Amino acid sequence: MKLEKKIYIYLVVLITVILLITYFIVFKSKVKIENLNERKNLGNIALTLSQDPFIKENLHKKNSENIQNYTNKIWSKLEDVDFITIADMNSRRYSHRDPQYIGKIFKGGDEKRVVEEGKSYFSMAKGTQGVSLRKFVPINYKGKQIGFISVGKLQVERDKWKNNFIFESTFLFLIILSFGALLSYFLAKSIKKEIFGYEPVEIGRFYAEKKVIFDNMHEGIVTINDKSEITKTNLAAQNMLTSRDDEIFKRLFENVIETQAGFIGREIMVEGGKLFVSAIKLNKTKKILDVIFILRDGGEVKRVAEEITGVAQIINSMRANVHEFKNKIHVVSGLLQLEEYEKAKDYILYLEYEVENQKHNVVGVKDPIIEALILAKMSLARESRINFKVDEKTKLDKTHDNIDANDLVVIIGNLLENAREACEKSIEKNIQVGFFEDENKLRIEVTDSGRSIDTNEMEKIFNIGYSSKGEGRGSGLALIKNLVEVYKGSLNIKSRKNSKTFCVELKKEKKI
Repeated sequence: MKLEKKIYIYLVVLITVILLITYFIVFKSKVKIENLNERKNLGNIALTLSQDPFIKENLHKKNSENIQNYTNKIWSKLEDVDFITIADMNSRRYSHRDPQYIGKIFKGGDEKRVVEEGKSYFSMAKGTQGVSLRKFVPINYKGKQIGFISVGKLQVERDKWKNNFIFESTFLFLIILSFGALLSYFLAKSIKKEIFGYEPVEIGRFYAEKKVIFDNMHEGIVTINDKSEITKTNLAAQNMLTSRDDEIFKRLFENVIETQAGFIGREIMVEGGKLFVSAIKLNKTKKILDVIFILRDGGEVKRVAEEITGVAQIINSMRANVHEFKNKIHVVSGLLQLEEYEKAKDYILYLEYEVENQKHNVVGVKDPIIEALILAKMSLARESRINFKVDEKTKLDKTHDNIDANDLVVIIGNLLENAREACEKSIEKNIQVGFFEDENKLRIEVTDSGRSIDTNEMEKIFNIGYSSKGEGRGSGLALIKNLVEVYKGSLNIKSRKNSKTFCVELKKEKKI
């Protein structure tokens, strides 16, 4: 087969595979997002209506006509909600999308938990209108449960967007594939022309130029044989390393031998600074012959990493501040429109006091980047009704010798985010963070009142991809562990009943 034909076939296959993978990832992500939004919407509506005084009063008085009229008005104004059903403790309906079912027993059989246990939950079951996703929430009146509310969306309606998405995606897939095939054809022609019509066999004659290419690569290359001897380094590697760095690569080589696997993008410290190293093993059957290490200068990689790790932490956290600020502006605006000037003035004074109080809470934090991160995380915690405080003995300097502030943002941001998510599912919602810095080390302690971590889970949580929060998670603690190793520090977890403390200690040693 000629090179031109090979290129065309391979490119078309590659485009097809990429499109299929992209479609799968996008579809899966969209389904996940839609499901989360759907559940959030149903949950918010159900919770709000379960606390409505009018509904409670009329359910207590067993006045189904008032409840039906009231819920119909609400339902007509809502989007993405197909029914609102209110029933008493005997599962007898007081409101329904179809009035003929009022007074009849709730259908589906999935309402038992809310009646017997008074719990809120989601359920998928078949009712009078068909299969639907439902949110059950108990209705309490004067401290006693008198019934429940079920807010739901029919499966038929839920599937409509999926069918539309599949149709539109398939159409787009065919257009992109056709366009890609056309480009592949012209690319294959162009490549053949650019190499003056040579075939691979003929190109092999130019293999003698490999040394020039090898020595002029931007990335450094180090090769170690099966005797742990460095056999070859190119010019870029020689500029990055010194003879005292040889032991580092010998230890990395032993790690590859032990695990029988290479690695990508591992961060190490050498005398000249920070490097990112990838290891490729060359083996025959099960025996490793050589290991090739590819080195990349940490300078350029670090600039990108700052944007996608440290800076991203601050930006994501500060969104909570923006949201909170907008809510407060709306309150002031509403008071002014109502001509409640004194109340508006008092509220503004309260906000001023609140801001000053927040600054007082982080008085021990001198690093402005970390201070901004902590304040943003505090706002996020308040939205989740979490009690967030900074240890009174906190001491964090403005600079930290060889410890990079962006690395601290990654560590602190991930620890606080994990703590916040742990508290959201617990009854007690408390987070405490403390910083303790001296001339030799920097210690970070984050305590939350979330669930404890058992022994089996303790061994897994630092692995990339492991998470108890679902798919697409599980990189935060792995990042923290890697940074702790870079700074030759330690990472300990003290797990107690209904609480845990993450303690990270980084050493202020000079880079070696």
